[in-house]
Amino acid sequence: MYFDSIYELLTMGGHGPYVWAAYGIGLSVLVWNLFTPIFQGRKTADAIRRNARREQLRHEQLQREGR
Repeated sequence: MYFDSIYELLTMGGHGPYVWAAYGIGLSVLVWNLFTPIFQGRKTADAIRRNARREQLRHEQLQREGR
């Protein structure tokens, strides 16, 4: 599609707000889908480390008690 000015590109004959809102929502979803697994992976790794440390401390405590 060809536009004579930046204003026409942004307004798109009155349809600009809908088009740009759709682009914005689509971009937001893509960014969300990109970063959510990264943050969830970090949370999962932290939980695994905490559980491993807890088990290690429990094991050491049982050894000291002679069980």
